[in-house]
Amino acid sequence: PGAVVLEDAHWFDPASWALALEVAQRVPNLWLVLTLRPLGDVPPAELQALSQAPRGRVCLLPPLDDAQTLALVCTRLGVDALPPEVAPLVCKRAGGLPLFAEELGIALVDTGVVEIADGRCRMRHGIDPASLALPDTVQGIVTARIDRLAPREALAAKVGSGIGATFAAELLRDVHPVRDDVDHLQVVLQRLRDADITVLEAPEPEAYAFKHVITRDVVYNLMLFAQRRQLHQAVAEWYESRFGDDRPDLLALLAHHWARAGQVPKAVACLQRSATRTFGMGLGRAACDQGLEAARLLGVHLPTDRTELVELIGAELGRIGELLAGREPQQLLDLPPLADADAGALIGLLLGIKPYAHQSLQGELFALMSLRCTSLTLLHGNGPAAPVVYGMHSIVYRGVTGDSVTANRFAELALELDRRTGHHLLAPVSFIHTWFNQHWLHPVARALPMSLEAAEAGFAAGDVQYGCFNLAAHVVQLAVSGRPLTEVMEVGARHFARNANRVRNAAFHCVQELQFAKALAGLTVSPTSMSDAEHDEARDVASICATDNYNQIGFYFIARLKLHYHFREHVQALACAEQAAGVLPAFAGQTGEFELAFFHGLALAARAREVPAGEAAPLRTQAAARLAQLEGWAALCPANFAHRARLLQAELAVADDAYVAAATAAAAAGCLHHEAMAHELRAAAARARGDADTARDATAAATEAYARWGAHAKVADLRAQAA
Repeated sequence: PGAVVLEDAHWFDPASWALALEVAQRVPNLWLVLTLRPLGDVPPAELQALSQAPRGRVCLLPPLDDAQTLALVCTRLGVDALPPEVAPLVCKRAGGLPLFAEELGIALVDTGVVEIADGRCRMRHGIDPASLALPDTVQGIVTARIDRLAPREALAAKVGSGIGATFAAELLRDVHPVRDDVDHLQVVLQRLRDADITVLEAPEPEAYAFKHVITRDVVYNLMLFAQRRQLHQAVAEWYESRFGDDRPDLLALLAHHWARAGQVPKAVACLQRSATRTFGMGLGRAACDQGLEAARLLGVHLPTDRTELVELIGAELGRIGELLAGREPQQLLDLPPLADADAGALIGLLLGIKPYAHQSLQGELFALMSLRCTSLTLLHGNGPAAPVVYGMHSIVYRGVTGDSVTANRFAELALELDRRTGHHLLAPVSFIHTWFNQHWLHPVARALPMSLEAAEAGFAAGDVQYGCFNLAAHVVQLAVSGRPLTEVMEVGARHFARNANRVRNAAFHCVQELQFAKALAGLTVSPTSMSDAEHDEARDVASICATDNYNQIGFYFIARLKLHYHFREHVQALACAEQAAGVLPAFAGQTGEFELAFFHGLALAARAREVPAGEAAPLRTQAAARLAQLEGWAALCPANFAHRARLLQAELAVADDAYVAAATAAAAAGCLHHEAMAHELRAAAARARGDADTARDATAAATEAYARWGAHAKVADLRAQAA
C-alpha cells in the first residue's frame, strides 16, 4: 500500500488528468489524493470519473472556524495564544482562509503590533487595537510585507518571481540586474527564507520556491512592465545559451519567457517545436493546446467549443465560395504569389496544429483551421505552404460534401503545385493524397511507391514527422492491399526500427500491422492475439487506448474486429466494430473507414445466421446498409470495392455463384486475402446446406490461397474445421 498526493490539480493539463485517472484505475493498493480549487461548472471528465468511482471520495474543505484560525496562527508564530485584543480582528479579517490568517499573524509581528517572548505573545505597549489598519485581502497584506523588506531582498524576490514559482539560485545570480548585489545573494536568499517569503526547494542544485503562488504573483506585479520584459528576455537568453537544443522539455518554458519579453516570433517558434515534441509523445490534445496558444500570440483566437466552431465553419465555407468565384481547383495554380508575411506566418502555424486536432478527435477545430488556411490563400495568393493548404482542404471538402472526386482534384492540385515549386513539401502533400484521397478513386496498391518516395523526401528535408507518417502509411497500404504477410512483417519491422519511436502514433501502425500479420501467420501466442516474444499486445498496441490518439484507437479496434471475424468470434467482432465506429471521425476518409464497413458488414451477416429470426432482422438491416456503402464506393473505384461488395452481398444472399464471383473479382484485383475469404465463406455455406463436394473444393481453394498469403493460422484453422 502507498499514497501519492498531487497538489494544485486545478493547473493540470488534459494529459495530467488522463495520467491521474489511469494511475487510479491501474495501480493496486494506492491511495491517490488530489488537492485543487473549484474548477467551475464543467470539471474535466477524468475528475468526474475519479469522483464517481466506487472508492472515490470528494472532500470539500470549508473555511476555518475561529478556533482553527487562531490555532493555525499560533502554531505559525510559535505561541500558545494571541492577545485577546487582536484575536477577534484576525479571525474576522482572515475569513477562514489559511494563508490570509498566517500572513496576518506575521504582519502583527513585523509591524510591531505584538511582541513575542518566551513563547508568549503580548500587545506592544501603547498600541490601540481599534486603530490598526490591516489590509483587507491576502494580496494586500503580502504586498505590505514585501514593502517592508530591505531593497536587496525585495529586488532578489522580484527577480525570482520573474523566473517562476520556483527558481534556481544559479539562474538568479546570472540574470540579476545589479551585479554589485550578486556577492551578497547567499545572505539575501537566507533572509527571504527567514522572512517566510521563500522556502528551500532543493539543496543541490540549489533552488528555491515561493511559499505560495499568491506570494509570487504579488511580488511579480510589483515590477514595472518594462522591468518584467527585460527580466524575461534575460531569462530566455540564459536558457538558450546554457542548454541550446539539448533540453527540448524546456521549449514551453522558453516560449513563456519570450512571450513575456515581447518577442512573439521566438515564442511562437518555441511553441511550435514544443507542440511537435508533445505530439510525438502521443499527446495530441496537449500538442493542439500549445499550438492554439501560439495562434493567440499572433492575434488569432480559435474557440474549442463545438457550437462556436460549427458556426465559424459555415461562415468560412461561404467566404471560400465567394473567393473561388466558380473556379475549378486546377485554375488555382495561377494565383499570384503570397506577399503578406503575416498571413504566411499564420498559415504555417495553423498547418502545423491541424494534425494534432485531427488525431485528438477535434474534427471541427481541424476543419476550421483548414478552411481558414484556404481562405487566406485564396485572398492573398499561393505561398510556400500552398500545396499543403490545398491538400488539407481536400480532407475537409470530402468530409463536408462527401464528394471524393472534387476532393481528389484538390489533392492533385496540391501535388502539381508542389512539383512546380521543387517538391519541397512532397512528404506532407503526398501523405495527404495517399492516406486520405487516392484509394477512393484508385487501387490502394497504387499508393505504395508514392508513400515510400514521400517518406524519403521527408527525412531528406528534416521532416521526421511526415517521414514517419509516410512509412506508417506504406505498411498499412501493404496490409490493406493483401500483399503477402511475410512482406508486411518484414517492412513493418524495418519501418518501425527507422521510426525509432520518434513519432509514436506512426510507430503504432508499424507495430500493429507487424503483429496482426504475425497472428494470421501463426506466430503469436494464439490466432486472435497480437502478442509474441517480441511485442506484448497490451503494452505495445492496446496501450494506445490510454492516449488521445483516437485515429490509432480506431485502427486498433478495426484490427481486433478483423481477427475476431477471421476466427468466427462474431460477438467480440461486433463489439470491436462498435468501439471503432465511436471514433470514426478520427479516421474518416482513410482506409480504416472502408475496412470497418467491410468487416462490420461481414460480422453482422454472420451473426444474423447464429441468432433467432427476430434478432437477425436488425442485424441484416445494418449489414445491408454497409453493403450500400461499399456499392457506392465501388461506383468510383471498382478495383478496391467491387469484390468487397460482392462478398458481403454473397453473405447476405448465401448464393454459391455470388461467392464464386466475389473470389474471381478479388483475384482480378490482386487481393489475395479476400480471394481466400471468399472461398472460405463459400465452403462454410456449402457445409451448412450439406453440399460436401462444393465444401471440399472451396476449402481446398481457400487453403491454397491462405497459404500463398502466408496466413498459416488460417490454414490450420481450415484443416481443423475439415477434420
